[in-house]
Amino acid sequence: MKKIIGIDIGGTKVAFGLLDDQNNLVDQLELRSNPSDSQLMYDVVVTGIKKILADNQLQEEAVAFGIGVPGIVDVEQGVAVFQNNLPWAEFPLVAELKNDFPAVTHISLDNDVSCAAKAEWQALGLGETDSMVFLTISTGIASPVIIGGKAVKGEGVAGEIGLMLVWHSLTKSLERLEEIASGPAIAKFGQQLYQNPKMTTKEVFECYDRHGEQAREIIDSAVFALAQAIYGIACLIDPTKIVLGGSVIMKNPSMLERLKTELGKMAIPVHAHIVDALVLSGYDNNAGLVGAAINAIN
Repeated sequence: MKKIIGIDIGGTKVAFGLLDDQNNLVDQLELRSNPSDSQLMYDVVVTGIKKILADNQLQEEAVAFGIGVPGIVDVEQGVAVFQNNLPWAEFPLVAELKNDFPAVTHISLDNDVSCAAKAEWQALGLGETDSMVFLTISTGIASPVIIGGKAVKGEGVAGEIGLMLVWHSLTKSLERLEEIASGPAIAKFGQQLYQNPKMTTKEVFECYDRHGEQAREIIDSAVFALAQAIYGIACLIDPTKIVLGGSVIMKNPSMLERLKTELGKMAIPVHAHIVDALVLSGYDNNAGLVGAAINAIN
């Protein structure tokens, strides 16, 4: 059986992982992205693949590639259609890799968060009667939906819950979820309220942990916005599990209990079970990497 190289491509870093036939990571590598230029970004991917192959003494014909990229992806054609944090537009990633690695017979490409959702699905042992939403809160916010093991694709932007309009308790207006509760949004409001243009998301949470009033307002508004979106998911899909991942919540896991509390206030009795359906990711921020590799098998 071929070994799988999973590749999770982002605007900050590209993560590479070699999986064995039990889907265990046996080697990992991270390289810094170079989003300044299309070719330079692609060269980072090629460099990482070559290093994984060399370090594990593998020939091209012994591996398959599973790749996840953000944004809109043409799965059938293997094209990275649009990413707001990468210099690729209609970039034929699979075709380019086939040119550079002609002995690799199978290369799959999908949206990175959809890949991560597949890894979470498998880790939870869900089956054909189950449904799951993977809500990732990071640089952006997305929520791919899997029903009976199949991802809901829609017309191309299904699961982009970050675009959903919710009430922002801080500004007293309707705003997109991503502009309230993503990492950059939390940092932006911290910079404004603390009058510190260099304040980071991490520093906002540190102020929050020290019971800073302004940080409390920022985090409370983010939690309230997320709870609104999650309750919308519950009303529409009523999934078996809603898995929370992404750097914002994985680095601040206490948000889970706050979300459950807020969600409990919103839910009518028939929806009360959705509070217990809310769980943290079982992966240490590498679900996308594992899921991309799993995608290459299926």
